[in-house]
Amino acid sequence: MKITKIFPVLAAAGVLALLIAAVPAGPALAANSISLDPEQGQIGDRIDIDSTGWPPSYPWVDVYFTSEEASPNDRLDDDIRVYHKVGDSIETDSDGSLSSSFEVPARLADGDDDEDVVGGTYYVCVTLQNSKQIKAVAEFTITAGQITISPKSGKVGTEVDIDGEDFAAEEGITIYYDGDELDGDYIAGGDDETDNSGEFTATIIIPPGTAGKHTILVTDESISNAEAEFTVDPSLEVSPTHALPGDAAEVSGTGFDSDENVTITIDGEEIATEETDSEGSFTTTFTVPELDEGVYDIEADDGSNTVELEFTVDSGTAPLSIDSIKPAVPAPLLPADGGKAAARAKFDWGDVTDQSLPVTYSLQVASDAAFNTIVIEVSGLTASEYTLPEGSSLPKTSEGSPYYWRVRATDAAANVGDWSAAKSFHVGGFSLPGAGGSWLIHLWWGLGTTGVAFLGFRLGKRRGYYY
Repeated sequence: MKITKIFPVLAAAGVLALLIAAVPAGPALAANSISLDPEQGQIGDRIDIDSTGWPPSYPWVDVYFTSEEASPNDRLDDDIRVYHKVGDSIETDSDGSLSSSFEVPARLADGDDDEDVVGGTYYVCVTLQNSKQIKAVAEFTITAGQITISPKSGKVGTEVDIDGEDFAAEEGITIYYDGDELDGDYIAGGDDETDNSGEFTATIIIPPGTAGKHTILVTDESISNAEAEFTVDPSLEVSPTHALPGDAAEVSGTGFDSDENVTITIDGEEIATEETDSEGSFTTTFTVPELDEGVYDIEADDGSNTVELEFTVDSGTAPLSIDSIKPAVPAPLLPADGGKAAARAKFDWGDVTDQSLPVTYSLQVASDAAFNTIVIEVSGLTASEYTLPEGSSLPKTSEGSPYYWRVRATDAAANVGDWSAAKSFHVGGFSLPGAGGSWLIHLWWGLGTTGVAFLGFRLGKRRGYYY
């Protein structure tokens, strides 16, 4: 090629380069960004959204809420199938920025699949208006979870049922009381994780604590949590619930104020003072004052809380306080030890006298000396004898495998006596009729009758022969 031809080409290229250099460079397109305020909340909360980097030439965007992990350039219905539109045709300003708000939905119902919103991580996605392509994404955390408790108040030791919903599905739950995790001693039963709908039921036992409101908190393994308040009522217990003047008794309380002196009175008379511990509990003893027999109020007062409880002062003539002596042991009479009894056996024993009348008796018959196998047992017998009723009988036994029987008494004060010594007997089998030597007469009579019959038979046979 001639140089004269190359020069015009080079000159044109140089001019083009100068023209390109002379054109000012336009600003680079900024990346889309989203900020949320707050970045976590519950269903129904209103969330502020700010975003930048949108083209002024197309100033409208849509906002979506999804439980599926989303990234820019993902497409709705292709990559993200569960979502809900929370912002429609939001206008951006001339700088490509937008400021708006949306309400956290309770259900994602605009995609191919529907689901309830529960606790966990969700994603806020922004697209151009009517576009399926996601341009910007921000994470949002649902601090879901709701609990109801029953009852809402009671004393320390009360069992409280907890029903939870809107938690993350199939996650372990932890229950706290005033910030402390409850261990197995205070978990009475129920679920230890949510079901596939984010629900659970559990029962807890209220631990020691002061009077007033306390917080029950339930969390799952993500960030869902819910609280409820339980009110502790002060309570009082006394043991025993009745006693004689001069006796010692114990009184204890829970749910009072911490580190406070509690004054205990009965019938207005102070009987003890005790300081509560840090959890509002106390225990002390007192001597029952000299009061007439009757029912009195024991009162405990820590200055802020007052609890009353009924207490019975017994009389010195109370029957149960006098007669605590067991009745005597009955003496077995029939059947005699080692003797024989009829199938409808009759049992007889000596009468028992006691200061608390009337006396009743209990009878046992067994097939072994240890009375492990009882064949007859009756109680509440008012007479000192007993015969098996009509239609009842004991199976026959040999002397080597006897029955055993024993009896005991119970008095009117409910004092139960000891069992008598066991006596053995057997139910007889075959025995010769009659008594004494009369059985010989019957024997000879039977033999004679048999002989006469045999002789008549022989004579008859002989006559027939000669005939």
